Amino acid sequence: MSKPDKHMKKGPYEREMARRRRERKRRIRRFHLICLGVMLLAFIIVCVNIFSHKKSIRKEAVSLYEAGNYQEALDKFKEAYAEKQWFSDSINVDILLYEADCMMQLQLFSDAELTYLDIQKKYPTSKYDKEQLSYLSDLSHALGNYQRGDYVSTVATFTKAVENGHKDISIYAAICYENQKSYDKMKEYLDIYANYHGIDAYVNYKYASYYYDTKDYNQALTYLAQGESAGDSDYLQEILYAEIMCYKELQNYTEAFSRATSYIAKYPEDQKGQDLYAYLDTRVNVNEVPVNDRYHLYSEPENSSAVE
Repeated sequence: MSKPDKHMKKGPYEREMARRRRERKRRIRRFHLICLGVMLLAFIIVCVNIFSHKKSIRKEAVSLYEAGNYQEALDKFKEAYAEKQWFSDSINVDILLYEADCMMQLQLFSDAELTYLDIQKKYPTSKYDKEQLSYLSDLSHALGNYQRGDYVSTVATFTKAVENGHKDISIYAAICYENQKSYDKMKEYLDIYANYHGIDAYVNYKYASYYYDTKDYNQALTYLAQGESAGDSDYLQEILYAEIMCYKELQNYTEAFSRATSYIAKYPEDQKGQDLYAYLDTRVNVNEVPVNDRYHLYSEPENSSAVE
């Protein structure tokens, strides 16, 4: 039997088979296109997660950090950390360490502690100094308690840090001992800090506090004068007030009153200064009219130290 002529009109069966072949080809092409789209999407996701802007944002943050703009740096580090990128555990740890240090600089000690703990929890197998991180976590915890006025439980952490070579922490130990009235220990750690940091206005101020607390008012005045001449405006008000207190304790009321007069002219909103001025006024001037009651003359503060 001869083969059918290809030009002969196809019957229903042939037409149906041809339709099925065309449909199968369309499904195959559609499947290939879907596979290609999935592969392209996967490629884009991989590229986005491998080649993100994380490093460039981190670089901007580091520049802000090195310039001392800690709040701006912290915001930028948070942005860098939020940027998605695969295989980035090491850079994420680095970013979080910078974040925590910014928080420490901003005295956000509790936030810093949570960040250090977060590193330990999320990246336990990453390469970083586990011992140093543990120390920073303990230190931030102690500083948070210190900030809330806990000078008893925190001092052990500070003294241990000093023993391990962190001499910058000795100032916190000194202040804790001062608040516990352990003045010999205060002086010991103050000396450590002075040898490490040098003697600036603040260190002079703290030495004056030590000598005031131990009732050596003349020696306290020597350190206060050195602090005043250092020209650090951040502590000038405290230094000037402490000088008045020293002259008051020496019962040199004329000098104390003269300095109090200058003090309230410079800091008119300081109620404590106004009270001290009014008290000294009763020592150097005889007035028929009592000093205005608003000065609360005889309400001694709970902490009568020259330095609070």
